[in-house]
Amino acid sequence: MNASMHTETAGRKLAHRSPWLLIAILLHVGVIAVASILYFEHGSAPDDSSPTTITLTAARPLVEMPPIEIIDHNLVPKMQEDEDIVPNELTFDPEAATDSEASETGDPLAAELASMPGDNGGGTAIGRGPGVYCSAPSGITGKPGGPFRARFNPAAKKSTGIGEAGSKAVRRGLEWLRAHQDEDGHWDADQFMKHDKDGEPCTGPGNGTHDVGVTGLALLAFLGEGNTLRQGHFRQVVRKGVRWLTEQQNESGLVGTMSSQSFLYSHALATLALCEAYGLSDYRPLREPAQRAANYITLARNPYGVWRYELRSVDGDSSISAWMVQALLSAKSFGLQVDDSSLKNATVFFDGVTDPATGAAGYTKAGEGSSRPVGKADRFPAAKTEALTSAVLLCRCLLHHDQPNDKVMQLATDRILKQPPVWNEADGSIDMYYWYYASYAMFQVSGKPWDTWSRKMKKAVVDTQQLQGNACGSWNPVDAWGDEGGRVYSTAMMVLCLEAYYRYDRVLGAR
Repeated sequence: MNASMHTETAGRKLAHRSPWLLIAILLHVGVIAVASILYFEHGSAPDDSSPTTITLTAARPLVEMPPIEIIDHNLVPKMQEDEDIVPNELTFDPEAATDSEASETGDPLAAELASMPGDNGGGTAIGRGPGVYCSAPSGITGKPGGPFRARFNPAAKKSTGIGEAGSKAVRRGLEWLRAHQDEDGHWDADQFMKHDKDGEPCTGPGNGTHDVGVTGLALLAFLGEGNTLRQGHFRQVVRKGVRWLTEQQNESGLVGTMSSQSFLYSHALATLALCEAYGLSDYRPLREPAQRAANYITLARNPYGVWRYELRSVDGDSSISAWMVQALLSAKSFGLQVDDSSLKNATVFFDGVTDPATGAAGYTKAGEGSSRPVGKADRFPAAKTEALTSAVLLCRCLLHHDQPNDKVMQLATDRILKQPPVWNEADGSIDMYYWYYASYAMFQVSGKPWDTWSRKMKKAVVDTQQLQGNACGSWNPVDAWGDEGGRVYSTAMMVLCLEAYYRYDRVLGAR
């Protein structure tokens, strides 16, 4: 049998025994043949043929942005070691504490802290000189033009309108936060109840990826009551918390990691806390970490100058952008370098998401309601909140927009007053995020709007603080974002709401 006959016989056997294999081979040969024909037809088109063109038009012009360096986020460089910032084991009674307490208890930090410039409090929290944080009101002792320090004269808090009940609620809230701070300085969003050694542990865990964010919020609550790295009943808490945040900062300036979708929210809160701690304490070693954190915010902008969940996202939202604006304003007011175009672009964006006919601000565009976590929209309807309207209104005030002469700001104020804070767990109207922004916005608007809002806010907040067991001093996380931030978030936010009476100065003056 010759070779050709052998090949033919083998082919017949293959076709008979493996018909599907043969079919597959034939199909592949056919596809290749057709592709070759199409290729050569297009490739041999006459030289004078008109090629088909597709024109892509950008929706909005791109703005040239400097490159951002993304590095290994496991790198966590330490803050320069300094005896002034190292926390120590110091236990004291907040109600009995005085300014001389540190020296009386042998606090090794006392002498060095006292020798630093600006021991009476540093500067205002948003600005040295005219700013957003309080110049000392009548009856408050302290450095002229400096931050509010009500602990020097507790009776003076009554002149702000918060009253004795509000002051006690703030102190209880801070005590709860202090008791649930980890030894390394951070607040554990989902495991804070590990500190409840006796009795029934607290409920209300949050999402464990938000530790940087809730730590920033908690620190803002302590700073808002007048505690700094230098002084205050809770200065040890502030020292430990600030140190932990600096330890989470990597070389790019980001505080934390990109492990959470909302990591930029956490970074914004951490930046705001670092800037306030730096400025209020006048603590020079903290300047560089605060500046790098602010730089990261600038580099994280999208091509249109605002912010979203991701670095340089193609769109933006008013919620995270409002936090970024607050952080940048704080940085700028304490003498840190800030690109003013960030604030100008944010103003343009806020205008774009605001309905000029109603004053309502949307999430990513005008006419859009507030965002809600997945699965929470039915329980917490967007129609029950004016969170974003309040956030944008506050930013307009802090950016020195003139509310009495701005129709949109007046419309926004009216909308907010129609949705006052009421603690009703049945109708989905509890929104601590909204209450925070509205409280600070109405304080800036001042006058009757602030009087009306503050009375209802104080009742809703003070009357619902937990007063029993391990939860004493905290607030139940029962709003739309409670499952994310947990009890640490809800407690910090409610304390900050009450501090709206005295935490900020009025940018445009009393009206």
